[in-house]
Amino acid sequence: MTRYLTPLQFRWAMTGLTAALLLLALGWTLASAPIAFDIQPYSSERCAINNGNQPQSLTVLASPIVAKALLPLLCRSPLLAAHYQQVELHWPALSELQADDLILGKYALVWARPETLKAVLHNFEAYYTELWANPNYRVFWISQSAIPRWNATFVRQQQIGLLADRNSYSGYQLPLASLQLPDLSLSELTLRFYADRQALTDAFARGEISLYPAVLLNKQGVALSDTDPPPYYDVSGQPLPMAHLHPMSGTSNGGSFYLHNSLAPLNCELAGLLKESRLWHGVIKVPCP
Repeated sequence: MTRYLTPLQFRWAMTGLTAALLLLALGWTLASAPIAFDIQPYSSERCAINNGNQPQSLTVLASPIVAKALLPLLCRSPLLAAHYQQVELHWPALSELQADDLILGKYALVWARPETLKAVLHNFEAYYTELWANPNYRVFWISQSAIPRWNATFVRQQQIGLLADRNSYSGYQLPLASLQLPDLSLSELTLRFYADRQALTDAFARGEISLYPAVLLNKQGVALSDTDPPPYYDVSGQPLPMAHLHPMSGTSNGGSFYLHNSLAPLNCELAGLLKESRLWHGVIKVPCP
């Protein structure tokens, strides 16, 4: 059954006129495409970092890709152990994020793209301080078999998996744009949509789909930058054969880390933690000694 944009999702899609027109055109074309959904719940993880009397939890909002490297870093931090009993990391569906979540600081530390936060709360900068900005990263198609040539003939033969979240740039918008090929209509394709990246990769492992978009990782488990050499890894840490990969044109915004202003005294300490980890090729955005 075809899923339509909710009012909140439509508002997010309208962040730029060009993006809105593209999404509307793609949505019209997809209406006649065969679509199946495999909806799984979004998740959270937590770790205890102090057995003392600190009652607080540090609540973190991030994508699963960022969480893979971020959670171990936070869980091993003596800095955080001095202030918090545990770290709770969440990755809810974007449509579930509400303005009050940001205003009230439900998530103390946030990784997100600024346009995502602005769509939820236009003046989010009044509540959060940008600590660290990441560079853009690359997005790839991963195929079950070697890709002889990226063209309409090859793509038409695939069972293609995408994220169901139409606000996801790397899992929905950019992949659909990359399928705009000569002599190919999206209505010809078999598209399956999944709730999150884990459901997407599980479907690929089962052979349910033969092609899906992915943000690949370097050997440190961080999203690839333009300077990272092979080998490339999937989110499970498995190396991928280069012949099974096809890079998409353009890059995805690497997002930034933001800290709620109620925790401003920790700005420089947390920014320093991100820098010292050497996990992200970004820059500190707060003035620190």
